Amino acid sequence: MVYMGGLTPDSDDPSNFLKIANLVAAKRFGKALLDRHGLYDSVKDALYTLAGTGNPMDVLAAYCRLMRQHDVTGNAFTKTEENHRDIILVTILENPAIKPKAEYQVRKWTNKKGFVDLLITDNKNHYTVIEFKNIQIPYLELGGEEDIDKAEQVEAMRLNEILKLKFKGDKFRSGTIRNWIDGRRGKDPKSGEVRRQLQSYITGPTVQEEIAGKDFRGFVVVIVGSRQILVREMDRDGNWVSEFQLANGYQRSSLLAKEELKG
Repeated sequence: MVYMGGLTPDSDDPSNFLKIANLVAAKRFGKALLDRHGLYDSVKDALYTLAGTGNPMDVLAAYCRLMRQHDVTGNAFTKTEENHRDIILVTILENPAIKPKAEYQVRKWTNKKGFVDLLITDNKNHYTVIEFKNIQIPYLELGGEEDIDKAEQVEAMRLNEILKLKFKGDKFRSGTIRNWIDGRRGKDPKSGEVRRQLQSYITGPTVQEEIAGKDFRGFVVVIVGSRQILVREMDRDGNWVSEFQLANGYQRSSLLAKEELKG
């Protein structure tokens, strides 16, 4: 790749690192990555939807497909929230091979309160905030010995089965995934922790000032075992506006959850 002009020695540490030479090479790399996983057309459409509506669900569905194909060996199952967020940012949201119909800007940060976020805004009225959470395979109560076997179990689960999964050996979380995200405080102080964090963030003065007069959408995104992506939307007042959904076919999964709860 160096001799073909795709990569060049990094100016800060040329002995150990290479960098993409220019925008033309970056576009080639970006397109090749998505083509390799059969995702170029779907990601392109997903970015059009995101730019036009502020809805990231199709982007997350595309990442779910990419994640399932890529996270299969080694330390793939120990990725953090930051790892997943940054991969989405680099491979999809800021992929130079795709230019969406409408312009948007992406900001990211990690602060001491446990937030790993993306802010997506445009030049008009859209303002989308995404809070990322991640549950690694070793902290889920699953049968089997190998991580890949456990991951396959998670991939085969329906929405309500995922919400009922319990934590195991986790110092900071207990009970079920549903309880951690949206439970009510009782004996477990971590119950509903995710909901309270997102509510505090959205209703805080900084976000409230920025979203004044804009079409706001807020989402909590929980990546489960590098195989499933749980999503729930919250409004500007800190109230849920949707049921739990799965990003890999979320409409059907949401309806199934409602039917199972009624039953």
